[in-house]
Amino acid sequence: MHLEAHAALGWVIGNAGQNSRRVRNWCVAAAVIPDIDAIPYVFGPEAYGRWHHTFGHNLFLLIALSGVAAWHCRARPAARGSSARAFWFTAAGFASHLVTDAFFSGWYLYLLWPVSSYGYLPEHHVGLEHPINVWLIYVGLVAVIGMGALRKRTPVDIFWPKLDAIIVGLFRSRPLSCSVCGRPGNQRCHQCGRPTCARHARLTRHADIVCPDCLPGRVIANSR
Repeated sequence: MHLEAHAALGWVIGNAGQNSRRVRNWCVAAAVIPDIDAIPYVFGPEAYGRWHHTFGHNLFLLIALSGVAAWHCRARPAARGSSARAFWFTAAGFASHLVTDAFFSGWYLYLLWPVSSYGYLPEHHVGLEHPINVWLIYVGLVAVIGMGALRKRTPVDIFWPKLDAIIVGLFRSRPLSCSVCGRPGNQRCHQCGRPTCARHARLTRHADIVCPDCLPGRVIANSR
């Protein structure tokens, strides 16, 4: 399966539960990290054929990466149980890559590498060039949109949560009344907390929404 579909599946898995942003990001990372063993391709087809689906696609890396995620997301007083959730959801993200590659890549998986050189490939599988792999990219996009509508967030949240909140706000209801003109809105000034509409909201370089009264010295764009 192609990397885009793997990433989309990891994002959906991370958002399937009430997980913190840190756990969600680990799920996405775990869903794409196995393809690290494609790096030998830069040394030629022979090196690629020898190493692909080995040191990235194995159960030992799954356990190790899930353990690191659990440590990184270890529970704090306000977030009990986050370590366990991080471990299992990260493991699920990694496992999703192994399972889909088993059926949609056509390459043997060396799940016990380097302990064993036994290669696993299910009887009913297709190669990476099969049209279904292109369709799975589109299915992943639809799944991301559907999960985004459910959780009120997009993959932009991985890199820039504040910008993601602004993007999502464009499609949400507007129950607030702008403090300047009374127009409907759904954003509040990050400085004073007063409601502001799209007409009067301003977006700073740090993706903060501010009202005209709290406008800093430099603004890069209107938010409308």
